[in-house]
Amino acid sequence: MTQERLELNETTDEQLVIIREFAVPRHVVFRVLAEQKWSSPKNFDVTFSEGDLKVGAKYRFGMRSESGEGPEFVMTGEYKEITQPDTLVYTQSRENPDGSSGPDTAITIKLAEHEGKTTMVFNHTGFRTKEFRDGAIQGWNEAFEKLEGHLTSQV
Repeated sequence: MTQERLELNETTDEQLVIIREFAVPRHVVFRVLAEQKWSSPKNFDVTFSEGDLKVGAKYRFGMRSESGEGPEFVMTGEYKEITQPDTLVYTQSRENPDGSSGPDTAITIKLAEHEGKTTMVFNHTGFRTKEFRDGAIQGWNEAFEKLEGHLTSQV
């Protein structure tokens, strides 16, 4: 699959926007996004993913370094809006070892299809520090590279 990558990281201290184009139809991108099997940075693997894709449902997924060393990071959140195959809105936070989580951030993903290709506009807001946001930019861009690989295996 050839991917024309649109690189646009619009950032403020509190938000980031990443726009990518994938050479597959929108319904395929939506389905793979919802599976979350791709949702980890480079050199990390998703260890589990649980939750139903429906408004109000909670989800959790874990990730650990490919080497197996270090802690498992668990992300949690709630689906706020689902309009297949266009829109996915959810909260996300890191779960602490004691079971608490926070702070919540908000993610909105919009998908548009044109001539069999899908443009994804990814908006992540609610960062409390510039450093947290900057780490998210790197992590999400690495995760979207994995997303491309998962999309390739779907066509």
